[in-house]
Amino acid sequence: LEASRDQQRRVLREAWQASQSWNDLCRTPGLACEDTGNWDNDSVATRERLLQLFAQLEPGRWYTTDALVAGIKTMAPDFQRPDGDYDTWYIRERDSQTYLRGFDCWDAVEGALLRFFINGPLYWLGTVNLGLAAQQRFSLSTTGYAWLTAQPSPTESTSGRLTVLSDYTILVPGDAPLLDRFGVSRFTTWDPPTQSQPNAAPTFCYRITQSGLRRAADQGIDALRVL
Repeated sequence: LEASRDQQRRVLREAWQASQSWNDLCRTPGLACEDTGNWDNDSVATRERLLQLFAQLEPGRWYTTDALVAGIKTMAPDFQRPDGDYDTWYIRERDSQTYLRGFDCWDAVEGALLRFFINGPLYWLGTVNLGLAAQQRFSLSTTGYAWLTAQPSPTESTSGRLTVLSDYTILVPGDAPLLDRFGVSRFTTWDPPTQSQPNAAPTFCYRITQSGLRRAADQGIDALRVL
């Protein structure tokens, strides 16, 4: 939390990139991966292939998710199945007992994974920005492009200041130090963040509540420390 913003992002991105315990496919909303048979998807290798594809995008340019999915289906459909095996993986939709097998199910499996890849990990780690219209557009961030292409990242500001309102709301801008956000989160409850523009960093909203203060007291955080 005390590291520079660039160092923080790189540590998280590299941990996700190399993680063998985080399986993007099996965490894709709506899909259920069953531990049946001898199939096994290589999540690290799949992640690496996808990151190489995203590194070819132009930073700052807006792309539609549909176009990206269609492009990968045309140019690199086997990004997670180099052997072209679409018949032996035990994957189904969570609300169905029918397994998604065959290339005809590419959109339901690979397509869903790509959409989660963009709206999930890549967005969470600041590698892409999302548009406001139902998250159907995205752009590669400047820092994300620098990471994907092994270039030095531009310096990010961490000069944002907290604002405390009369209704016990604390507003924390996206460029505030993460250490400040961590401190505030220890005695508050988290409200949904707001985002004024597609490319702008969100403003995080916290509210001082009795439950938050009780949680802080249980951790040995007294009133003076909260102030």
